[in-house]
Amino acid sequence: MRYDSWKREQTQMLQTTVCYIAYSQEDPLSTRAMCTWSHFRFQQHLAHKTREHPWCRIIICTEEYISKTCEFCGYIYRKLDESKVFCCPKCKTELDRDINDARKILLRYLTKKNESA
Repeated sequence: MRYDSWKREQTQMLQTTVCYIAYSQEDPLSTRAMCTWSHFRFQQHLAHKTREHPWCRIIICTEEYISKTCEFCGYIYRKLDESKVFCCPKCKTELDRDINDARKILLRYLTKKNESA
C-alpha cells in the first residue's frame, strides 16, 4: 500500500471519529441515550451514520483481553479492578486504561490489515 493511500485512509478513519463525536455533542439527549445502549446497538448506530456520511467508514475490531494485557511485556493480568490506571504486576508499568486500550485496538487492526495484504 502506498503512503498517500494509507494516509487518506487514516484521515477518513479520523473523520469518522470526529464526525461522530461532533454529532453526539450537538444533542445532549442523544448522548444520554447512547449511555444506555448495548455494545451491539451502538455498532448498529455507527453503521447507520456511515450510510449518511459515505466518506466515513466503520471498522469493527475484536477486543478480547485488550484491557487485561500489558502493552510493554504482553502479560495478561486476569484480576482487573475498577481503577482507570492499569498497573502491570510483572513489569510494574502504569498506563491509563482508556487511552492505552484505544491504542492497542488500533494496533491490532493495523496488524491484521497488514497480515491480510
